[in-house]
Amino acid sequence: MNKKQSIEAAIAQIPDGASIMVGGFGSPGTPFSLIDELVRQGQRNLTLIKNDANEVGIGISRLIENGQVDKLISTHIGLNRCVIDLMNSGKLSVEFYPQGIFAEKIRTAGAGSFGFLSDIGLDSEITQPEQILMWQGTQYKVEMALSADFALIHAAQADTAGNLVYRGTAINFSPLMAMAADQVIVETADCRSPGELVPETIHTPSAFVSSIVELAALNDNYGSCKIMSDTNAIIQRAVQEIRPGNIVNLGIGLPTQVLDCLPEDLDVLVHAENGVLGAWKQADSRHMNPFLIDSAGTYISTRPGSAFFDSAVSFAMVRRGKLDLTMIGAFEVDEAGNLANWKIPGKFSPGIGGAMELAQKTPRIVVLTTHCDKHGNPKILRQCRLPITAKGCVSRIITEKAVIDVEPQGLVVREKLQDISNDELQTITEASLIFANEPEV
Repeated sequence: MNKKQSIEAAIAQIPDGASIMVGGFGSPGTPFSLIDELVRQGQRNLTLIKNDANEVGIGISRLIENGQVDKLISTHIGLNRCVIDLMNSGKLSVEFYPQGIFAEKIRTAGAGSFGFLSDIGLDSEITQPEQILMWQGTQYKVEMALSADFALIHAAQADTAGNLVYRGTAINFSPLMAMAADQVIVETADCRSPGELVPETIHTPSAFVSSIVELAALNDNYGSCKIMSDTNAIIQRAVQEIRPGNIVNLGIGLPTQVLDCLPEDLDVLVHAENGVLGAWKQADSRHMNPFLIDSAGTYISTRPGSAFFDSAVSFAMVRRGKLDLTMIGAFEVDEAGNLANWKIPGKFSPGIGGAMELAQKTPRIVVLTTHCDKHGNPKILRQCRLPITAKGCVSRIITEKAVIDVEPQGLVVREKLQDISNDELQTITEASLIFANEPEV
């Protein structure tokens, strides 16, 4: 059985109006060559289902910028200002899901089931009354399975029968999407004869695959990742929160930069929601692996004992409470420990990503944020004004000014990180602060 096709013939199967799942988390796993051919052929009125929108000018952003996409179903588009602007202007319909729920909806469709129950986001604007179900005295949200007409997949290796092997963090959503679509088109630069792949290494069996496109080579887009910025006082202080033996998730933004400051001898496992346990420091320019990034799209290395897995497994760890600590960024946080970090209506709506599940299910949440926004407005409020990510989840807030704990009696300043008086700190904080037995500076 030989499923090889030309790229032109494979993509020509897709009609106008099709729904298409696209593998990838950032660049790793994104089938750039298949997407480029879809741009060239010009099919329109498409619905795309992808974790993110890639960056401007590459990947599915090209399809969106070219006016071929009516709707995007995603988890996070914060790295693509062009797509955010199209969404805000009403030219593109965008439907967001929490990242783990997104993965589970796809996995459920691939398993031939129709839906599942969840407690993620019950108190948020992503939940509608008709989705709520009471069962044995507990409230749940009904999540329906998510399928598609086609899936476009990148594989590190394939055989002509359609068996697939993925590499590193490029696993992400690909095996799930390959199960959930009616027709699956796969690109690979390493296509072999049946029997040349070790059966135990195969991630996606051939039964799920319709077409194999062999690429002559991979272009520069396949290695399109970024380098982390310099660390700062917030990052240095955040390192002290991590204890030996912890399993830790470091969210996009300031938390991601904590990784590079961890002591080499610290016995810790860093979880990245794109599918790695044992993430480690930024790779230098000589050792960058385009199939190995963190959730922020930064090239990383791994520690001995690390493991790679798909996105459904990644969020199973989160929802089952296997993490000890999550560090996360914030637009706003309030004195009740409520967190808002996924949407500024009408201005910047990057999407939910993994934040909602991480915030709800990790026992300790530490927020890393600047004390005020770029306009000088306080980010630590009496009550959050932006849409809530999760209620009452925050344990500690670390800014460039202070370390503040969320306690039943209110916000307690435990440390100051700058030479600042109590009055000055209170002036730039909307919420009332309690100073823990600390003399006036």
